[in-house]
Amino acid sequence: MDPIKDNLQATYVQHVLENSKRPNSVHQFAKKTGISEEVFYTHFPSLKALEKYVWLGFVEETVQRTKREDVYADYTAREKMLSFFYTLQEVLKSNRSFIKLTLSVTDFLPPLVPSVLGDFRKGFIKYANEVVKEGVDNKEISRRLILHSQYGKMMWNTVLLIVRFWVKDESDNFEKTDTVIEKSVNLAFDLMGRTPVDSAFDLVKFLWSARKAS
Repeated sequence: MDPIKDNLQATYVQHVLENSKRPNSVHQFAKKTGISEEVFYTHFPSLKALEKYVWLGFVEETVQRTKREDVYADYTAREKMLSFFYTLQEVLKSNRSFIKLTLSVTDFLPPLVPSVLGDFRKGFIKYANEVVKEGVDNKEISRRLILHSQYGKMMWNTVLLIVRFWVKDESDNFEKTDTVIEKSVNLAFDLMGRTPVDSAFDLVKFLWSARKAS
């Protein structure tokens, strides 16, 4: 990570929290925070790019913290994804006021996802693809022609569902969000796992191959 970019990120978040809104321009942000516009533009082309960097930091911190767990290597793909989302909630919890000030609930409804989540999305899909590959390799996740290569992208909708629910969640210690995480991740892995349809397809494929060989 770039220390100057990280400092600008922290300053931006603090500015939003203290003023209860985003700065109107780079000039305003630079003036109120005591940095030069030249320094800002050396590292970010716009305030939106800076905010994208803030969100990228959320997902990178989540992945790092998840992988640091002592038992992470022994987790199944399902358990790794559950751990990721529980950790993500903790990371976002530390930034809840900033998130609620900068994103409305409807921002998390596809296809209305704001561009500031673009790098966050890429970071999540990269991690999800890694977990999915492990799941396919150990047969926890079914290999379905081209479809299995899209599972990581499909899991992004689970992110939107969970974060959108969390933004509105007023339960003690966000217990309801914990339940949504458990149920949505389990549903996703149940759908990606082996089903009777897969068994039927394998049977048809075998019979077809046997017929051609005879």
